[in-house]
Amino acid sequence: MVEDHYYVLGIPKNASEEQIKQAYRILVLKYHPDKNDDPEAPELFDKITKAYNFALSNLKPEAPAFKSTAPKKSTLQGTNNIISITVTMKELIKGDVKTLITKRKGLCPDCGGTGSASKRVQKCTYCDGTGLQGLALVLGQKKKCTFCSGRAHLPVGEPCQKCKGTALILEVIKHNIKLNPYSKFINLPELGNFPNYGIGKAGSLIIELNVIQDPLYKVQGLNIESEIAISPAQAVLGDVIVLSVFDKEVALKIPSGTRHGDIIVLEQQGILYEGKAGSFKANIKLLIPHILSSKEKELYQELLNAEKTQPDFETLSL
Repeated sequence: MVEDHYYVLGIPKNASEEQIKQAYRILVLKYHPDKNDDPEAPELFDKITKAYNFALSNLKPEAPAFKSTAPKKSTLQGTNNIISITVTMKELIKGDVKTLITKRKGLCPDCGGTGSASKRVQKCTYCDGTGLQGLALVLGQKKKCTFCSGRAHLPVGEPCQKCKGTALILEVIKHNIKLNPYSKFINLPELGNFPNYGIGKAGSLIIELNVIQDPLYKVQGLNIESEIAISPAQAVLGDVIVLSVFDKEVALKIPSGTRHGDIIVLEQQGILYEGKAGSFKANIKLLIPHILSSKEKELYQELLNAEKTQPDFETLSL
């Protein structure tokens, strides 16, 4: 099967440029050969890089838009909050919704993230509200103002009693995430930690998924593959086997004369996602019974006796 580059990155095929780059950054940190001793890391790293280049080159061009040329004031960015949860492959395929409760550095509700009991702030006179060191600005450097710690302003009056003037508290938040077959991690912007003193945007909440693979069915993108054992009678006469594949009923037709090692592919019987369906691939294994009932022994003996009457019996096994 062709490598699914979006599956490698763990993103949907309509992912934005930012989602593609975020996925690439996370996977590179995990699988870079210099940081991962796994012997398969170099091969995985190569796949990740190829998938990243492919996804970027296939981005759909956006309609032209007029952008303001007015200068924008830079804001501080909080840190990402990274957690890990365990899910099953079945949950991914069915698109289950998970409810998570996480903690982060959130804005103090009493002072509105100002750090002031009166909820008032004033511009830092030392950096003139830039949040950057005055001398460093002259030299073309971007160094945080040592007086306001990069906040650009300072609280007025008494500090907030709840947050002790820090503008932040430990916040518990509850949110739902919807899984999909491509999920390897989920990035929720601005649900991470706020920067110190509450000035700027919150980082992202990044949820890494530890996926428990199914023991019977191997999943690659939207395609499913499995080993299917059949009896000699099914191989000779043919049969229809009804499988329950992630709660979906799949009818697998075994043609008469099927041999050990044959492959049967059912198109459109894999995973259905966003209007597209993968395939189901059955690797046939001929199962020879070791324990037989008296009736089965009798029938197999009759079959053997009938085969011996054939003139070319000795060549039947060739």
